[in-house]
Amino acid sequence: MDITLQTLEANDAIMIIDIDFFKKINDRFGHDVGDACLRETSAFLSQCFSPTHPVARIGGEEFAVFLAKPAVSELKEIASNISQGFRFKVDASTSCHISASVGIAQWQVPMERANVLRLADQAVYRAKAAGRAGYVLLRGDDASEPTGDYVIS
Repeated sequence: MDITLQTLEANDAIMIIDIDFFKKINDRFGHDVGDACLRETSAFLSQCFSPTHPVARIGGEEFAVFLAKPAVSELKEIASNISQGFRFKVDASTSCHISASVGIAQWQVPMERANVLRLADQAVYRAKAAGRAGYVLLRGDDASEPTGDYVIS
């Protein structure tokens, strides 16, 4: 599917990944280390997806991925792996654990891309409110509000 289209097809999904407590990394270690953390996060995320699912930084410490018609089990497995995170080596003697809050939106009918992005963003905020280092998957079968809300931390 051409992801430049304004409407996503039925069962397509968008996943938004937000690094947990990223501001603390910048505040504690400086912006150079924060930038390195973003690069490492990008590399980590790229390993979590096939080459046909490119990872895009959409601002700040947020990344997004479009997935064409993934199975719910695939979405949950990927989101669980991502939310658990990785070790980021700050310098030769310091490292820290980087986790993420993940929001996913998937609809069973075609939907405007902007609406799917908005719902995935809402899911990220729900994952953060649930304690971070987890994911929320919002699904629906029409253009109304979601019918499913899965939180795993």
